[in-house]
Amino acid sequence: MVPKKDSKVAKGMIFAGCSYVWGQGLYYYSNMETLVNPPHPFGYNPGLLKEAHHKFKESVRYPRIIAKHFNSFELVHPKNGGANDQIVNYWSNCFKNREKGAKVKAFQPDCYDPVEFIEYEEVSHVVFQLTHWMRDHFQYEYEGEIIDLPIQWAWDNSRERPYNDMLLSYLEKNKTNFTELNAELIVKSLNNVKSFLQECEENGVKSYILTYADEYLGGLKSDKWLLERFITINHAGKNYECIDYMIKENPHLTIFKDYEMFDVPPNDSHPTLKCHRIIAQNIINFIENKENNG
Repeated sequence: MVPKKDSKVAKGMIFAGCSYVWGQGLYYYSNMETLVNPPHPFGYNPGLLKEAHHKFKESVRYPRIIAKHFNSFELVHPKNGGANDQIVNYWSNCFKNREKGAKVKAFQPDCYDPVEFIEYEEVSHVVFQLTHWMRDHFQYEYEGEIIDLPIQWAWDNSRERPYNDMLLSYLEKNKTNFTELNAELIVKSLNNVKSFLQECEENGVKSYILTYADEYLGGLKSDKWLLERFITINHAGKNYECIDYMIKENPHLTIFKDYEMFDVPPNDSHPTLKCHRIIAQNIINFIENKENNG
């Protein structure tokens, strides 16, 4: 194949992140009769959804809006949810792992995602949306056993093992505490994402970052490299440094409080269709300003 001399090369845009990127709840805006209202606003039950629901969700989420604006196509993790370390691991393996049948740890425990091979030359941008740090795994030794679980599991003893007591024992043995460990893990999580984005840029892929949660704001604003790529959200005459701040001040941007589009909203706490459009426009504006004006 030999394309015309001035033919445009089509490259995709990776949108990395959690359920906000994946578009949880957007299928309710299709108003399909086959939709089922979920029992809990903060949960997710894949068994309630059909292929048509997913296709609609994909057609309206903010990755599609942005990719369409730039005459591109979006690459999004095929499953819902995510932790920063798992997100980095998945996309890194997509770029670099060429083992046949390769799989990586998924967000849900004891689950694995197949690696989808991608070349750096096939991608123009990575837009990384940070999610809560406590979803990241933390590995420590307890009574000769290696424990490797999301750190949020250590906040209670209600699971199959008393993970809170186990971690407290580890912290006491190492003369530290939750406050110090949390601060350390937040820095580690952000640095891991930064390293991934820097590697993307070294391979010709432009990188940008935004955050759902506020725990990264100090690190994002104090790091010159990250700050240059840090996208904030303008809405209704105000600038928000993270998506969570915008939603807390504008609760109607969550699906279960969207009385503009529903007489009785679906029981889902994720961003509304309007919220996705707001996020999309801000990312578009940032990328255009950055790349057109330097």
